[in-house]
Amino acid sequence: MYELNKTELAYKLLVPEEAKAVVEIQKIIREEIGFSVAPEYRGAPIFVEDRHVVELNLSFRGLNKIPIHVFKLRKLKELYLTGNLLTTLPDSIEALKEIKYLSLSKNKISIISKNIGVLKNLKKLNLSSNCLEQLPESFSDLKSLKRLNISDNPLKTIPDFLTNPSRLGVIIYCENRSCVHKLPHSHTYPPKITHIEEFRRGFTSNDKDIFKSNFDKNYT
Repeated sequence: MYELNKTELAYKLLVPEEAKAVVEIQKIIREEIGFSVAPEYRGAPIFVEDRHVVELNLSFRGLNKIPIHVFKLRKLKELYLTGNLLTTLPDSIEALKEIKYLSLSKNKISIISKNIGVLKNLKKLNLSSNCLEQLPESFSDLKSLKRLNISDNPLKTIPDFLTNPSRLGVIIYCENRSCVHKLPHSHTYPPKITHIEEFRRGFTSNDKDIFKSNFDKNYT
């Protein structure tokens, strides 16, 4: 029986534009990427739903920038780029308007594009273990954001918009003393108002559900 290679499989499973994007991503990382269309096998690097890539895991691939073809995956909901060599989150991030989970931990990111503010569906963002000294003001536009990990960054301070009581339900993880002392204590606000937690290294055992990828659970 003839077995499809990954390129043929991409064109069989995906709409043409996304199939082409995936093929180009494979060329960049010099490796064929596994696909999954069954919920019980969501641990595969690519999860496909209704002929669109909805989850993509490019963690620990030695990438020094996000492949431009990633931004062609317009239905992408989860993107994992942990443990690469990224230095910036580019303006092109605005193309991923459906994104809900974004993991950029363990890179070398020092610049985040203000365009991150257009990601109205973004709920969970992991920026831990990078080189960030400040966050763009456009973070205030992330209306759906519920969890933000900014631990292990040389942050000078946390912008006021992230600690404002109006930011209901946002949990901020930060271990940097220079910014932690400026955070309001959770008990100063009524229940369900911004809750701040400090922790020492990565996620605690109770926090490993922050990112749903099985891969990330093993490396955060």
